[in-house]
Amino acid sequence: MENVPKKNSSILKNNKMLTALAGIALKEGNKNIAYHQDADGKYESVYNSLTNEFKRLKNSGFNCLAIVPKEMIEAWLLADIKAYPQKPQKPALPFKPEELWGNKDSKKHPKVCIAEVLKQFNLDPCSDVFFQIAEKSSVETLLKHCSVSFGKFYTDLQTFIRG
Repeated sequence: MENVPKKNSSILKNNKMLTALAGIALKEGNKNIAYHQDADGKYESVYNSLTNEFKRLKNSGFNCLAIVPKEMIEAWLLADIKAYPQKPQKPALPFKPEELWGNKDSKKHPKVCIAEVLKQFNLDPCSDVFFQIAEKSSVETLLKHCSVSFGKFYTDLQTFIRG
């Protein structure tokens, strides 16, 4: 058996996942696929890998949307002060949340940062809390503070909606 270079393993994983999603979509009579993957420090590489895989699916009639935060989806949740019960103080929200990155114990890691922000409101990071923050977040604010990845997602979303 031939060894596959490690750097290509995520591409192969995406290929298998997207093929599986396409099968599920067809089974349900749907040709729309939205796929989320955190970039974890490799935004351009991850985004380009996904959109290249989408070209194959688009040639088969699928409508595809890549949801790729520059680092992690939690960064998008750190963009809008008005999405929180009160203005976060200690710590405050980062000015450029999509620039957050560090090891998993660092306060610059998006998961650690959002946990610290939520702690001041006696909230734990969980899907219900994340949903509430996302629901209250302004698209304009996200575009301003996460212009690279949310900006690209928003542009791609407009195309996706038009089919």
